[in-house]
Amino acid sequence: MATSTASRTAACHGPEIRHDNFVPRSFKRIRLAIPQDFDTCYGIVAGYLRHPEAAYSVEECILHPPRRGHRAFTGLLRGPPADIVDDSMQERIMRHAQSLGLGDELTLKLSEALDLNKPQFNDGELTMNYTNYGFYSAVATLLISLCPNIVTLRIYGVDLDTPLGQLLLKNNYGMLAKPVLQKLREVQLHPVNCMDEREYARIQSVDHIRYFHRLPAIDRLSMEGLEEYDAEIEFFPPKSSHGIKEIRMSHVDMSAEMVGTIIRIPKTLEKYSLSTNGLQNQYDHESTLDAETLARCLSEHKDWLTELDIDAAVCWPSDHEVDVFEEEWKVEQMSKWYFVLDQRDGSSDLPLRLEDVPATRDYPARSIGSLADFRALKRLSIRIGLLLGYDDTKATDGYRLINRLPTHVPSARRRLIDVLPASLEFLRLYGYKKGDYADVDSHVAELLERKSELFPNLGEIEGVDEFLPGVPGTYDVALDDEEVWIRPEENLNWAED
Repeated sequence: MATSTASRTAACHGPEIRHDNFVPRSFKRIRLAIPQDFDTCYGIVAGYLRHPEAAYSVEECILHPPRRGHRAFTGLLRGPPADIVDDSMQERIMRHAQSLGLGDELTLKLSEALDLNKPQFNDGELTMNYTNYGFYSAVATLLISLCPNIVTLRIYGVDLDTPLGQLLLKNNYGMLAKPVLQKLREVQLHPVNCMDEREYARIQSVDHIRYFHRLPAIDRLSMEGLEEYDAEIEFFPPKSSHGIKEIRMSHVDMSAEMVGTIIRIPKTLEKYSLSTNGLQNQYDHESTLDAETLARCLSEHKDWLTELDIDAAVCWPSDHEVDVFEEEWKVEQMSKWYFVLDQRDGSSDLPLRLEDVPATRDYPARSIGSLADFRALKRLSIRIGLLLGYDDTKATDGYRLINRLPTHVPSARRRLIDVLPASLEFLRLYGYKKGDYADVDSHVAELLERKSELFPNLGEIEGVDEFLPGVPGTYDVALDDEEVWIRPEENLNWAED
């Protein structure tokens, strides 16, 4: 009988690993972001198939399949060395792949990716034959299917037409015989690899949200350093997620249409934060984040929002008009099976289209309108200009020229104390600098004078005596290379249990 490559190598370099008795290492965090991670994970998958209980320790997974020309934002440490996978375990891996219920076409694609790219041991050295991006997707698919206790998933760059994308999509809609990620609470749409770390990473955010928003334990969603792949034509049934309660969007460059669509996905949103600016966008376009669209979408959650943090630069409302192509695209989206399910389980009494969301209050230019009826709101951090309707970013004259925004101060008739809810316990004001505008100073002075009367639970107010520029007040829209926001250093390495 012919001896396999792996068996021959083991015979030459010590006793062969017997997978019947070999128990794989226990990891709390597994990372799939650089090529060696996938080498290592392939052996771990083999071990988990033999000893399923070894996968129970995995609580966090970082998943960003690398593409040609991309590199990691931070210097990631090399992962653990890869284990030998013999022919018998290779066959077992194949059988498991075929049992996932992905359909004939995707199962074939998954099997071919594993077969063409399986590890080869030559003279004791591990080499991988990466013929396409499919191998990364295949290994990640197997890992996710075997780890039932993942609580936190950091994910980016998973295409819908890959085996992994289809596994996540079908799982989210309850279409797998053996569901996965049933304990997943937090999803982080944070890239790990990039072409240029000075730029926003592009994402089709709605596709990624559609992988998780219906899962039973999902609670939090965060997005960082992103711009939308196609900002104007995303479409999603409102209130189709019963689990997501918290959304955080940091240093993003997205249109009001996209931000509003994401805000409307949860049935009851309790915590929301948004900051814009900090990086270079790939096509040097203007932001179209207008305050009114943002406010109309937030108002759908006014009875549940307890924390709100809006540190965003806004412009005039978009003049975007739906064209024939976009209308056809939306009709096509509405016919997809997952859209039909979301629409059935969402809220039928709310407009499906963002442009049909009604204005429930007055929205002065560049203002989000009054928050006085947000009666659950306890913690508010917001740019003072968004409350009073003026440009508080203190950005360069070039920024105002690009966005065609006049610098003006609000009308004295619209008082700051009238647009805040009485339920507030904490208030932070970005963009206020005492002495810049006498009219604005009068608003703040009135707030301080009547605070105990109108806001009995409100403690100290931040951003009154000290200037808090916020993100848009620190980073212009058009940035030179040395001016960009530096992504935070994070521990993204493998962690043993």
